[in-house]
Amino acid sequence: LIERRLGASSSFRPYLALLPSSFPSLPFNHLPFIRAALGRCSPLLMSIVDKAQEDLAGMHFFLSATLNLTTVEKTMAASAGRSAEGRGKGQMENDDFGLPMSGPLTVREYLWAVCVVLTRAVPMKDATGRSLELIAPMIDLVNHNSSQYGASGVAYNETSDAFEFFTTSAYQEGDEIFFAYGPKTNDDLLRGFGFVEANNRFDNVFVGTILQPILMQDAALADALDFHPEGIQPATDDDDGQRLGLALSAERSELLREHRSD
Repeated sequence: LIERRLGASSSFRPYLALLPSSFPSLPFNHLPFIRAALGRCSPLLMSIVDKAQEDLAGMHFFLSATLNLTTVEKTMAASAGRSAEGRGKGQMENDDFGLPMSGPLTVREYLWAVCVVLTRAVPMKDATGRSLELIAPMIDLVNHNSSQYGASGVAYNETSDAFEFFTTSAYQEGDEIFFAYGPKTNDDLLRGFGFVEANNRFDNVFVGTILQPILMQDAALADALDFHPEGIQPATDDDDGQRLGLALSAERSELLREHRSD
């Protein structure tokens, strides 16, 4: 945020010029009808997204009350021998983010910065082996492919003072390189990066949210028919584990099929 507000005087200006102005593919930026459809397909994902939105609102309130970006930006500019007020002529040509270049932290500005970090932070390890999430300009242009998990990655080389890409895969000149952002399901990828991957080796489906309404309906029907084979207890509101066994009972399933055919 501070570097963006420094405009043309920022050392990161070329990188900032590459960043998207918006992130419509992230779930908490989806249009209402898309959110509704996604909620029906993956209610667990949407519950996580809704909670994240609440947390983001609280964090913005905290930061806007405690962080004076204008003061920080002027201090940085002064320490670097540059003037934040006098940068207008050379201001970023692509500064069409619709965000303020000075003043208090706005909601839109904060969410833009959060989206940049969410979608572009690169997992690294420091000299002690501690895991970090860093904004690493240019390295974050490498796209994700789950097949590269454990086969490629990025590390910082302290000796050469540079980020290095390593891989065990064979690449020809002109090939696009990939690394895996982690063992992430498609829900993870959609929530954190705004995309899903075909043939994702780590993808899975949480069947509980899909089966539960069906099992509840079938269990209620079995209760209504007073159908409780030996060893299977009547369903109760808090009965989770028994429902699957009840639903998959061959004898009960046959009775339900006959009842529905009638």
